[in-house]
Amino acid sequence: MPKAAQRRKVRRNQYLYKLLRQRPDAFSFEWNKRLVSWVFEAHRRAEILRDESGNPTPAASALVDEVMGQLAALGEMALEMEGAETLQVMLNECAKAVSAAVDRRMYRLTPRLPEKPQRSKTIHGTK
Repeated sequence: MPKAAQRRKVRRNQYLYKLLRQRPDAFSFEWNKRLVSWVFEAHRRAEILRDESGNPTPAASALVDEVMGQLAALGEMALEMEGAETLQVMLNECAKAVSAAVDRRMYRLTPRLPEKPQRSKTIHGTK
């Protein structure tokens, strides 16, 4: 990672840590903004398996570890506040992104409903 990107990441983590300690509600808002951004990144990564030069791109599922690592770096309080929701959202969205890139039928948000029973063809009580 270039030096400027590394510095931005450090400053961003310091800002989030400060928010977490001073204003937990504002921290949740800022974290959710970043979570939405990571969801878009997961979908982007799932669609692009190789870059322009033919090198493989990072997997969408690897993003889950990156996000949870950033949250863990902020401390135990951050994990308690946002950990379960973050993990659930990221795993769900990565699965959706990969299935959309491969075949949408692989992943369904709702379970399949059972088939309706067939009605017998009766007219006014007679077959």
